[in-house]
Amino acid sequence: MTDNLKLLAIGLVFSCFLPFSPLAEASPGTTVISRGVESAYGEVPEVDGITDTALQTKINENISVAINELTASLRGKKDLNYSYQVLANRPIFLSIMLKADTNGAFAGARGINVDVKTGESYHLNDFFKATPDFFEQLEKNLGWRPTEKTPFALSEQGIRFIREADGEEQQVGYENIFNWLDLGKSGYYINYHPITAEANGKLLRVKTGELAVLMLDSNRTTGYAWQLKGEANNPVLQFVGTSYIINSTRIGSGGVEVFTFGVLKPGETTIEMEYKRPWEKQAIKTVKIQLVAE
Repeated sequence: MTDNLKLLAIGLVFSCFLPFSPLAEASPGTTVISRGVESAYGEVPEVDGITDTALQTKINENISVAINELTASLRGKKDLNYSYQVLANRPIFLSIMLKADTNGAFAGARGINVDVKTGESYHLNDFFKATPDFFEQLEKNLGWRPTEKTPFALSEQGIRFIREADGEEQQVGYENIFNWLDLGKSGYYINYHPITAEANGKLLRVKTGELAVLMLDSNRTTGYAWQLKGEANNPVLQFVGTSYIINSTRIGSGGVEVFTFGVLKPGETTIEMEYKRPWEKQAIKTVKIQLVAE
């Protein structure tokens, strides 16, 4: 697989694409600074240090919208104290939980989820397939049912919700909601591990709630395709989805098959793939990767 095709594969599976290099993985997040609030106590966030000043202004405007909405909802309450927590700060994504209390009692909250590359704000249904069964699953884990308007922020481990009735703060791990991920945006907030056939016979260490993304050279014009062996009833891994990225530079030259797996819980397992035609028993290539989840 060429480096360009690797980049294309990851870029198309995760639209939040970061360059596939150690330097990119080490890139710092956005600088978050604090400022005061008029006629209130505490601090609220804003971003700084972005070279594109128009982009920085747009991000801060969207942050201000959340602050102003919270302030408007608390009109009439006295001695308000604002605070915030940065839950995710990546080169492309920023997630903050903004809270206010009065005399030590919870008053209200807002989630701030911003694309650092575009300045756009995101809502819950931008990240997940917000179907009724999705909210049923959330209720099963939380013990109460959030809505699309419930304040939320995204950490590397899960979705953080605040129940507005009493300020109870709880988190649902991503391992509980893999079925509802929008894979196109999951790389914004979930740790993922891109791997290739070079990992054959080797060991991958991951954590619960993370994603393993296997990219394998393929040429479907020949009738061959990669098939997952032993998928059923794997207690450690959940198969989340697959896609095929065509190498458009040369007709008939094939492309890359991308398989995404979610880590359900600690344990040991293997990802075993076979490259063969559907009607054939014998594979012409195999890949087997040992996986240890913590």
